[in-house]
Amino acid sequence: MMTITAFAHPNSQKEFVQERGGELHVFVRAIPEGGKANTRVVELIAQHFGIAKSRIKIKTGMTGKRKIVLVDNA
Repeated sequence: MMTITAFAHPNSQKEFVQERGGELHVFVRAIPEGGKANTRVVELIAQHFGIAKSRIKIKTGMTGKRKIVLVDNA
């Protein structure tokens, strides 16, 4: 299990993941309403690591931009 810090950037023009100083910045088009942006953040992190989205869990930060994410990379 790996713990990472991720920063969500909702309402972005493009969707991508960028690594900066050991943190992930996840740019999503989704709006931060009703969990839509969080769902997309999980999907993009899963794509970034090449694993199933079921192996990604947001531990803290469901309502903020800064998130602690658990990645089951075993």
